[in-house]
Amino acid sequence: GMQMARYYDYITSDLVVNPKNKQSFTIPYKDSPKFAFTTNYVPNDFDPSSERRLLYVTFSDYYHIQTEENDYLQNRTVKDDFGKELFGYDYTEEEWNADINLMLQCTQFYLAAREIVYKINPPMHNIIVRKLKSDIGENFMEWASEKFADVPGNLYINKAVNKQELFDNYRLYSNIQKMTATAFKKKLKYFCQYCEWIDSFNPPEVCNTKPDRIIMPDDKGKAAEYVWIRTVSEAERLRKESVDKKRDMLNEKQKLF
Repeated sequence: GMQMARYYDYITSDLVVNPKNKQSFTIPYKDSPKFAFTTNYVPNDFDPSSERRLLYVTFSDYYHIQTEENDYLQNRTVKDDFGKELFGYDYTEEEWNADINLMLQCTQFYLAAREIVYKINPPMHNIIVRKLKSDIGENFMEWASEKFADVPGNLYINKAVNKQELFDNYRLYSNIQKMTATAFKKKLKYFCQYCEWIDSFNPPEVCNTKPDRIIMPDDKGKAAEYVWIRTVSEAERLRKESVDKKRDMLNEKQKLF
């Protein structure tokens, strides 16, 4: 992933330029250029300091090459759609003119938006999903997908489960010894955000200390931290149960009058 913090000074203050074998010089902030990064990875840091400095531009994988490692059904290039490469030798004056006009219209729109100090981000869902996936890691994803599968009789979902026992189980599975309990819990939270059949991690109404924490006596009567992973199907069942209960109470009240 990309570490943005190392670029903070360059992005939001004067820019010191160090040419090879020449005297360094400074470009004042008001004249300093923007930085453009191209990457297949999402940034590591989604903290406010980075968010303030970043303007995201996302692209789909509409043009792609099929390989044995991916699940694309065919190759697709610009030439397939337009019969020519962009900006090639056979590009006409009209096409160049249309492209340059579009770029200038985009620039005009960007500058107009700048006047109202409004940062326009693209839809961020895909970026956030990719960030979660990279934070979880393939090894943890495999373990958790099996451990918290929404199948009848699974003892690890929709109830309080001892966090330490889960942590020990994962370390045994992965053979990773250096992970901390805090890092494990973080991965567990990210997995619950990422996973489409999971509704929530530690629902607020089952937490009894901090807003997202469950402390209960373990088998030996010692205070221990527990986690509760609620599935979407269970959340829907609880909602229906709540609606039915309210309806029954309403019917009872109506009978009294």
